[in-house]
Amino acid sequence: TFVENLLIDWKPIRDKLIAKRTAQVSVNPDKVTRLEAVPHLEKINNVLYDIKKFANETAVNFSNNAKNQAASSRLFLIIIFTIASLAGAVAAIVVIRSITSSMARAVNFAKSIAGKDLTATLEIDNRGDEIGDLAKALNNMRADLQTIFKDIHEGIETLSTASTDLSSISSQMSENAEQTND
Repeated sequence: TFVENLLIDWKPIRDKLIAKRTAQVSVNPDKVTRLEAVPHLEKINNVLYDIKKFANETAVNFSNNAKNQAASSRLFLIIIFTIASLAGAVAAIVVIRSITSSMARAVNFAKSIAGKDLTATLEIDNRGDEIGDLAKALNNMRADLQTIFKDIHEGIETLSTASTDLSSISSQMSENAEQTND
């Protein structure tokens, strides 16, 4: 690898210093290292610069990709929330219309009953809720009122027949009384 090559490039400098020390030649290791290591240091600096440049470019790309993903996710969430809100609004409108139309039919039915129309019927789809219970109660009330009025009508007819019979009997008694007086 590149790092191994850099270390291998330093080996001749190290060996030269070791050889001079072993030969007991007076050498300034700092000076030798600086003079002979300049090309190697330039290579290291160039590699470090390239690594830094690569890291910066990668970080910028990562940041840009993250921003793009965030914008895309934000747009997706906005669309999902908008669709969910619209679906909720439509569902609410359907439920409200169902309730208000059923209640309007119940009110109209009650007005018909109040207007003495006992032939009217309240037809609300077999609802299992309070509105369905109200419709059943109103229909039962109409049927009960019909029965009551039918019974009253029959009673009136019976009274009328009895009244006619009593009137006839009274007339006959009057005639008989007059004949008895004569």
